[in-house]
Amino acid sequence: MSEQKKSTQKRSVFAWIFGCLGILILCLSLVINLVLTMALFAMVGDSSSYTYPKFEEQVIEGSEFSDDKIAVIPISGVILKEGTSGDIFSETVPSAEMYVEQIRQAAHDDSVKALILSVDSPGGSVSASDLIFHEVLKFLETGKPLIAHYSEVAASGAIYVSVPADVIITEPTALVGSVGTIMTNLNVEGLFEKVGLKEEVFKSGEYKDIFSSTREMTDDEKEIVNGLIDHDTALFENIVITHRPEIDQADYDTVFDARIFTATQAKDIGLVDDIGYFEDARKEAELLSGVTDYSLVQYEVPFSFTSFFKGFTSSFGSSSVDKLTQLVLSDHPRSMFLWK
Repeated sequence: MSEQKKSTQKRSVFAWIFGCLGILILCLSLVINLVLTMALFAMVGDSSSYTYPKFEEQVIEGSEFSDDKIAVIPISGVILKEGTSGDIFSETVPSAEMYVEQIRQAAHDDSVKALILSVDSPGGSVSASDLIFHEVLKFLETGKPLIAHYSEVAASGAIYVSVPADVIITEPTALVGSVGTIMTNLNVEGLFEKVGLKEEVFKSGEYKDIFSSTREMTDDEKEIVNGLIDHDTALFENIVITHRPEIDQADYDTVFDARIFTATQAKDIGLVDDIGYFEDARKEAELLSGVTDYSLVQYEVPFSFTSFFKGFTSSFGSSSVDKLTQLVLSDHPRSMFLWK
């Protein structure tokens, strides 16, 4: 074969390869533009008001054609207002608002005859816990029974959100309690001295930098912060007293010193009604609602191009430095109903 023919064949192969690549890039570009367009329409749709149901139902047990339902809402992990939307590689961490919306959907759905809060949480922020608590009270106004089931840990804010339940059942190995408030602040004054750093603060009032991490708090500042703690703790204690009349007044000092209890101790002191498992909580829901033929359901966030696009971009659009910066800037002192 002549050199000219070989050269012609090579050019043909390269032309074919580049042609295929061009077609592939064109197709990929069309797909990306289609996804972006659909995501834009989804964002416009999401910004408008919606009616229930907002969440899809996943049938855990029973027939999806049953007329009656018992809803289960798991409350797990630290309870915070913001939560995380996750990305294509990680799960969504529910926000307090998501829990609120799920409870609201169960309240609005006439086919939901009872609600089980399945709790495994050390608590969370005061404001996030209070949002959920407020929605729990509104749910109870419907007359539907509410059962709380405690699995591994039900502490502090987790108690706060579930204490109004008609029946509270805890597993034998669960840790329950820690009724109280905590607020922490990291002091790096010694570290700054070692590395030769000094923070200069310009402020409009004496207490503007009360939570400065580069100096010790004054006695006056500590008194102010303790006043905040006392306010939130009094709110917490009054809620427990109101919704758990089973607790003897003689045991208030024990319950409200923020200690954690075993399941047996929690029952003896009146924080829970009984010791059992999820099946027992389910039986209580059946008994109080009077339903026998029903489906057991959980709520799931439906797929949308908005959430998919946000997850896709967050997976590849944020560097480790960006995430670290967000973490540091968001870690401001706040009052917590949290067991640590």
